[in-house]
This record gives sequence, C-alpha cells and structure tokens, in this order.
Amino acid sequence: MNTDVFNNHLEEKVMAAVLLFDPLKFSKRLINVGMPPAQAEELAEAQKESLEESMNSRIASKEDIGRLKEDIIRLDKKIDDSNNELKSIIQKIHGKLNTHAWMLRFLLFFIVSIFYKLFF
Repeated sequence: MNTDVFNNHLEEKVMAAVLLFDPLKFSKRLINVGMPPAQAEELAEAQKESLEESMNSRIASKEDIGRLKEDIIRLDKKIDDSNNELKSIIQKIHGKLNTHAWMLRFLLFFIVSIFYKLFF
C-alpha cells in the first residue's frame, strides 16, 4: 500500500539531510559563536556520523519490510487455523449438547408419562 511510498519518502528525506549536512559550515558557525576550533570540528564530525548512523539503523530496508510482511502473513494463517480449530471444537460441543438435550427431553417425557399413568 502506501507504506512503500512512505518509507521511500522518509529514506529520501533522511538521505538528503545526511548529504546536505556540511560539517565545515557547521563547525565555522560554532567557531563564530565562540567555540574552540578543535571542539567545533569534532562536534561537526560527530553530528555527521550520528546522521549517517541514524539513517542506517532507523529506516527499515525493503528486505526488513518484506520479512515483516511474511511474518504477518504467517501469523495471520496461524490465527485462521486456530479459529478453524476452535470452530470445529465448538461444533462438536454443540452437537453433543443437542444430543444430550434430546435425551433429557425424552427422559422427562418418559417420567411424566409414567407419573401420569400411575396417578391418573
């Protein structure tokens, strides 16, 4: 459905953020506001690595999504199988209850007829 479109869009946005991030420009801005150059450069590099890492670790790949779809299909089949098994068990119980209900009706009729013959 739209999950592929959404994931592709998100991946493009994150990739664009990583590609557009300019560590040199970032470190110069930090130096301009008073941060020591070595610290500004290190912070810029750490920011770049963090963006790259988040892109690689937080976005599901098409393979990840495919595996999830397979898992969902497999679980859906297990649920359907369990539902069918439960329906079968319920039908068996319902059949036994119907049999017992007819037996009880017959016994009740038989007992009532005996009492009727004895007392009337």
